[in-house]
Amino acid sequence: MKISETIEKIMSSDEFVLDEVNKMRVLYNLKKEIRYDHKRVHESHTESVAEHIYALHCLIDYFLPLENPEGNWNAHRIHLMAQYHDIDEIETGDKISFKKTQEDRDNEKLALETVIKKLPEHIQSNVSKLLSEYGEQESYEARFVKALDKLEPVFHMYDDNGSAWLKSVKATRQMHMDTKEKYLEGFPILQRVSQVMGDHYEKEGFYYTES
Repeated sequence: MKISETIEKIMSSDEFVLDEVNKMRVLYNLKKEIRYDHKRVHESHTESVAEHIYALHCLIDYFLPLENPEGNWNAHRIHLMAQYHDIDEIETGDKISFKKTQEDRDNEKLALETVIKKLPEHIQSNVSKLLSEYGEQESYEARFVKALDKLEPVFHMYDDNGSAWLKSVKATRQMHMDTKEKYLEGFPILQRVSQVMGDHYEKEGFYYTES
């Protein structure tokens, strides 16, 4: 199927969007495969930050040609920004986006500087430049990575474990989507997928409600 045909189907068919999400989630199965015959023992589904980054790389390959069919964005830089965008969490740990405070955000900046200084010297400068670009959100590449980072949990949560987690933290549709919408502006395919998945999550009872 040509890129133009895929774009047309995404924009016109909810069923096609849901089918594409399920197809991309095939790649997510690797996150469950533990190496060296080890076992992951947990009471419910877990995901490391590195597994989230793997998922981002997969989604970049899917969405980049749809959002930039001209092919003039720097794909290599996009992948590198995705690779390093969460390294502050080595120091801070991961926090739920809709529960973050300004203090949390300030700590992230300090943690990022700490982590970069711990890296091998010859990659520090490049990582710092990439993350400065990502933080400034002025380039198409940086905005695209940020938008995908906000959309990716919609893929990750698309199962019974995700539904249970959303309810456990009392996440309404508004809470779940408000942290995404402003970052998706200018990316019509990502906006469309977000809208379809939000509608589907609501229809299927993924979100917390008072009733």
